[in-house]
Amino acid sequence: MNANKQKLDVLAVKTVNEKDYYTRIGVAFPLDHGGFSVLFDALPTNGRVLLLPDRDRPAVAELEG
Repeated sequence: MNANKQKLDVLAVKTVNEKDYYTRIGVAFPLDHGGFSVLFDALPTNGRVLLLPDRDRPAVAELEG
């Protein structure tokens, strides 16, 4: 893996009463030839995931909108 490529956090997104909740459920690594290798620690119950850079993740309040 190239040193300038950063891993991504895999987050499950669950909406309750019009509010989104985020749970880290894995990590994704960029591949040299394109695409990602995704490792899950858990699976989302609704099939919805969000991938964000692990260093640049905004606070949950900033994601709501």
